[in-house]
Amino acid sequence: MPPSKRSKVRGSSGSVGAFGSPGSRPLTLEDVPDRFGDAGRREWGYLVAEGNPPDQPAKLLITDRALAEHWCDLRVDYLAARARITEMNLVLKKGDELVANKYFDIAHRCQQQLRLLAVEMGLSPASRPRVHRPPATVVNTEPSTPPPPDPFAGLRLVG
Repeated sequence: MPPSKRSKVRGSSGSVGAFGSPGSRPLTLEDVPDRFGDAGRREWGYLVAEGNPPDQPAKLLITDRALAEHWCDLRVDYLAARARITEMNLVLKKGDELVANKYFDIAHRCQQQLRLLAVEMGLSPASRPRVHRPPATVVNTEPSTPPPPDPFAGLRLVG
């Protein structure tokens, strides 16, 4: 038997979700992946704060978790590459030749992917208006009241 329209939506923990579908829950600090180190957790915090400001509807939902993980991984890699560039300079001397620092290429590729992800997740100023997430609605778990009686139910059509 299919569930009725008034059936309660349950999340993976079995609790009734306040946001309807379990996938429509905003991404929170508690959703940080266990594999992240300190730098990854810091980036996760920045991303959740930027993506889900308290005074606006959430842009990042639990269904965006894989994209958020990828974002944080790229940010950590980018920051590590930038630190190495600062230590070693942009151009290195290899024998008599001057060669570009390999960390510059890594940082550049990370920037390109971050730019694409920012548009995808609605984090860039230009993409914010295009990403529309309606405000979360609370599931009504109370039984609905019957409709009022029809005042014309007792009348017959004559003619």
